[in-house]
Amino acid sequence: MTTTKIRQKIREIEDSLEIIKEGLPEDVGEFLSLGLVKDGIYKRLEFVIQAVVDIFSMIYSLHRLGVPGTVDDIFGGLAQKRIFPKSIIALAQEMKGLRNILIHRYGKINDETIYELLTERLGDFEKIMNAIEKWLSSGRAESGAVPKQ
Repeated sequence: MTTTKIRQKIREIEDSLEIIKEGLPEDVGEFLSLGLVKDGIYKRLEFVIQAVVDIFSMIYSLHRLGVPGTVDDIFGGLAQKRIFPKSIIALAQEMKGLRNILIHRYGKINDETIYELLTERLGDFEKIMNAIEKWLSSGRAESGAVPKQ
Protein backbone atom coordinates (compact mmCIF):
# COMPACT_ATOMS: atom_id res chain seq x y z
CA MET A 1 0.00 0.00 0.00
CA THR A 2 2.79 2.42 0.81
CA THR A 3 4.35 1.88 -2.62
CA THR A 4 1.02 2.98 -4.12
CA LYS A 5 1.20 6.16 -2.04
CA ILE A 6 4.79 6.71 -3.16
CA ARG A 7 3.81 6.34 -6.81
CA GLN A 8 0.94 8.81 -6.28
CA LYS A 9 3.36 11.31 -4.73
CA ILE A 10 5.68 10.87 -7.71
CA ARG A 11 2.82 11.70 -10.09
CA GLU A 12 1.96 14.78 -8.01
CA ILE A 13 5.60 15.88 -8.14
CA GLU A 14 5.76 15.41 -11.90
CA ASP A 15 2.50 17.33 -12.41
CA SER A 16 3.66 20.20 -10.19
CA LEU A 17 7.06 20.40 -11.87
CA GLU A 18 5.32 20.66 -15.22
CA ILE A 19 3.18 23.53 -13.90
CA ILE A 20 6.32 25.27 -12.60
CA LYS A 21 8.06 24.87 -15.96
CA GLU A 22 5.04 26.21 -17.84
CA GLY A 23 4.79 29.26 -15.56
CA LEU A 24 8.48 30.08 -15.56
CA PRO A 25 9.33 32.97 -17.88
CA GLU A 26 12.43 33.22 -20.06
CA ASP A 27 14.20 35.88 -17.98
CA VAL A 28 14.56 36.96 -14.38
CA GLY A 29 13.12 40.42 -15.01
CA GLU A 30 9.83 38.96 -16.13
CA PHE A 31 9.91 36.53 -13.20
CA LEU A 32 10.32 39.42 -10.75
CA SER A 33 7.20 41.08 -12.16
CA LEU A 34 4.93 38.01 -11.95
CA GLY A 35 3.33 38.91 -8.61
CA LEU A 36 0.79 36.24 -7.63
CA VAL A 37 1.98 33.90 -10.38
CA LYS A 38 5.45 33.95 -8.79
CA ASP A 39 3.84 33.21 -5.44
CA GLY A 40 2.06 30.26 -7.06
CA ILE A 41 5.35 28.95 -8.43
CA TYR A 42 6.86 29.21 -4.95
CA LYS A 43 3.91 27.35 -3.45
CA ARG A 44 4.23 24.57 -6.04
CA LEU A 45 7.96 24.35 -5.35
CA GLU A 46 7.27 24.08 -1.63
CA PHE A 47 4.69 21.34 -2.34
CA VAL A 48 7.13 19.38 -4.54
CA ILE A 49 9.88 19.52 -1.93
CA GLN A 50 7.48 18.42 0.82
CA ALA A 51 6.35 15.51 -1.36
CA VAL A 52 10.00 14.43 -1.74
CA VAL A 53 10.42 14.59 2.05
CA ASP A 54 7.19 12.59 2.47
CA ILE A 55 8.43 9.87 0.11
CA PHE A 56 11.74 9.55 1.96
CA SER A 57 9.79 9.36 5.22
CA MET A 58 7.63 6.53 3.86
CA ILE A 59 10.70 4.65 2.66
CA TYR A 60 12.37 5.13 6.04
CA SER A 61 9.28 3.68 7.69
CA LEU A 62 9.11 0.73 5.26
CA HIS A 63 12.67 -0.18 6.18
CA ARG A 64 11.75 -0.02 9.88
CA LEU A 65 14.63 2.25 10.75
CA GLY A 66 13.10 3.49 13.97
CA VAL A 67 11.30 6.61 15.01
CA PRO A 68 13.05 9.67 13.62
CA GLY A 69 13.23 12.82 15.69
CA THR A 70 13.72 15.08 12.69
CA VAL A 71 13.69 15.02 8.91
CA ASP A 72 17.49 15.02 9.07
CA ASP A 73 17.27 11.75 11.04
CA ILE A 74 15.32 10.28 8.13
CA PHE A 75 17.95 11.38 5.63
CA GLY A 76 20.73 10.16 7.90
CA GLY A 77 19.13 6.75 8.36
CA LEU A 78 18.58 6.27 4.64
CA ALA A 79 22.18 7.26 3.93
CA GLN A 80 23.62 5.12 6.73
CA LYS A 81 21.75 2.04 5.50
CA ARG A 82 22.76 2.86 1.91
CA ILE A 83 19.19 2.81 0.70
CA PHE A 84 20.06 5.80 -1.50
CA PRO A 85 23.41 7.18 -2.60
CA LYS A 86 24.76 10.00 -0.47
CA SER A 87 24.53 12.35 -3.46
CA ILE A 88 20.75 11.82 -3.63
CA ILE A 89 20.38 12.33 0.10
CA ALA A 90 22.45 15.53 -0.16
CA LEU A 91 20.14 16.87 -2.90
CA ALA A 92 17.08 16.10 -0.78
CA GLN A 93 18.65 17.84 2.21
CA GLU A 94 19.35 20.94 0.11
CA MET A 95 15.75 20.92 -1.06
CA LYS A 96 14.51 20.65 2.51
CA GLY A 97 16.57 23.73 3.36
CA LEU A 98 14.97 25.62 0.49
CA ARG A 99 11.53 24.47 1.61
CA ASN A 100 12.23 25.86 5.08
CA ILE A 101 13.14 29.22 3.55
CA LEU A 102 9.98 29.19 1.43
CA ILE A 103 7.86 28.48 4.50
CA HIS A 104 9.52 30.42 7.30
CA ARG A 105 11.34 33.30 5.62
CA TYR A 106 8.91 34.08 2.83
CA GLY A 107 9.36 37.85 3.04
CA LYS A 108 13.13 37.50 2.78
CA ILE A 109 13.32 35.28 -0.31
CA ASN A 110 15.86 36.37 -2.89
CA ASP A 111 13.78 36.08 -6.07
CA GLU A 112 16.85 36.17 -8.32
CA THR A 113 18.41 33.23 -6.47
CA ILE A 114 15.20 31.21 -6.64
CA TYR A 115 14.83 31.97 -10.35
CA GLU A 116 18.38 30.74 -10.90
CA LEU A 117 17.61 27.54 -8.98
CA LEU A 118 14.41 27.00 -10.95
CA THR A 119 16.15 27.44 -14.29
CA GLU A 120 19.31 25.51 -13.47
CA ARG A 121 18.41 22.86 -10.90
CA LEU A 122 14.93 21.48 -11.61
CA GLY A 123 16.78 18.45 -13.00
CA ASP A 124 17.74 17.60 -9.42
CA PHE A 125 14.16 16.49 -8.87
CA GLU A 126 14.49 14.11 -11.81
CA LYS A 127 17.65 12.63 -10.26
CA ILE A 128 15.78 12.02 -7.01
CA MET A 129 12.73 10.59 -8.78
CA ASN A 130 14.98 8.25 -10.77
CA ALA A 131 16.59 7.02 -7.54
CA ILE A 132 13.17 6.43 -6.00
CA GLU A 133 11.96 4.60 -9.12
CA LYS A 134 15.11 2.45 -8.99
CA TRP A 135 14.37 1.66 -5.36
CA LEU A 136 10.74 0.81 -6.22
CA SER A 137 11.78 -1.55 -9.01
CA SER A 138 14.52 -3.21 -6.92
CA GLY A 139 12.05 -5.25 -4.89
CA ARG A 140 13.29 -3.68 -1.65
CA ALA A 141 10.02 -1.75 -1.42
CA GLU A 142 8.10 -4.93 -0.72
CA SER A 143 10.68 -6.63 1.46
CA GLY A 144 12.14 -3.65 3.29
CA ALA A 145 15.51 -5.30 2.67
CA VAL A 146 18.55 -3.17 3.23
CA PRO A 147 21.66 -3.84 1.14
CA LYS A 148 24.62 -5.43 2.93
CA GLN A 149 27.19 -2.93 4.12
